[in-house]
Amino acid sequence: MKAHTHFFLPSEQMAEYLDLPEKTSYSALPPAGDSNQVLPLPDSALTLFYVGGIGAHYKLNAFIDAARSIPQIRVNLVTRKKQWDEAIASYPTFQSPQIHPYHLNANELDDLYAQSHIGVLAVEPSDYRRFAVPLKLFEYLSRGRPILVTEGTEAARIVSSFNAGWVVPYTAEAIAATLRRLQGNRAEVQAKAANAVSAAKVNTWADRARTVADTLTGKSK
Repeated sequence: MKAHTHFFLPSEQMAEYLDLPEKTSYSALPPAGDSNQVLPLPDSALTLFYVGGIGAHYKLNAFIDAARSIPQIRVNLVTRKKQWDEAIASYPTFQSPQIHPYHLNANELDDLYAQSHIGVLAVEPSDYRRFAVPLKLFEYLSRGRPILVTEGTEAARIVSSFNAGWVVPYTAEAIAATLRRLQGNRAEVQAKAANAVSAAKVNTWADRARTVADTLTGKSK
């Protein structure tokens, strides 16, 4: 077999930033999840779940402002304590009755997932977000959670391709309008959650391994 080089990238959009030589062989290989971790949606007030950083590269200001404007919803937010402390020092409005911060390890999130209806990736768009594929996207799907995601990002493209969430502009007004609608339309949340479960079934680590094997052996051509 003739040896050749093939690059696996988180997304095809990333190739635009790498200045690869002409005719370079590459394809997308995003992260994945496990489809056997699906949890039922809770019977409670609309609850959103964010896991990740807060700060310069993870700006959540528009989402937080939207959540603060709706007294009946809850946001469970998991981040490092240091980042949370820095965030509330810069933006005191992050401290509100709707926002509940937690500082937990990855293996301590099951209870919060069980309490949630929707995963959050509503961060400020950037050049990096145009090609980045957050691991949490597939973790949310693996738990059967549809995703609220910012338009103009690779994460938004993936969520849209499976109809597994809501793509919104990065403005407090647009995000708040979506959240208010979902408060009174649990059937829509349930339908998107069902799509999230379907997406999780075809985005497992085993699927990614098969993709690599098929690509390197020529079976995907």
